[in-house]
Amino acid sequence: MPYFIIFSAIFLAELPDKTSWATMSLASRGRPLSVWAGSALALASQTALAIYAGQWLARFPRNWVHGMGAIAFLGFAVWHWRESREPNEGEDSVSSRATPGARLFLQAFLTVFLAEFLDITQLATVAFSTRYPHHPVTLFGIVTAALVLASGISSWAGRWVQNWVSPRRLSQLAALLFLSLGIWTAWSL
Repeated sequence: MPYFIIFSAIFLAELPDKTSWATMSLASRGRPLSVWAGSALALASQTALAIYAGQWLARFPRNWVHGMGAIAFLGFAVWHWRESREPNEGEDSVSSRATPGARLFLQAFLTVFLAEFLDITQLATVAFSTRYPHHPVTLFGIVTAALVLASGISSWAGRWVQNWVSPRRLSQLAALLFLSLGIWTAWSL
């Protein structure tokens, strides 16, 4: 299992994602740790659901599933490339009052959990799970670590990440990784 490639693809795909922008917006209202914890729990929950879906799909004929996985990865590459060509949108407005930690945790959990349904990183996790059906725990750890790290960056350093690496560049890097994964998956058929 290509641990680094999976981690990098998920991490780079998550950074410019709507979930990261929502996390940054919520973190601006109060305690970043509460936002990160709520976001991390939601991301881990969604990862478990995606791996379960991938395990179910892995019951189908191997060539069919891998072919669909290759198509999905190539689709993710196109999706990210097109996203990198769109003009950047500004951040949501920042609330001037602080939100209590427990309420912020719940807001972050619900916002991220709902935003991740059928998100590109969740769909990629399903595809990875069909590709590596015998390693669900390892895959869960890799994907969750990538998502939680991206969420942590969004919670604590979101404004500075924008100054270092543009969302457009992150989308381009994610597109190249997914293109490579799609070609590699198709090649291994």
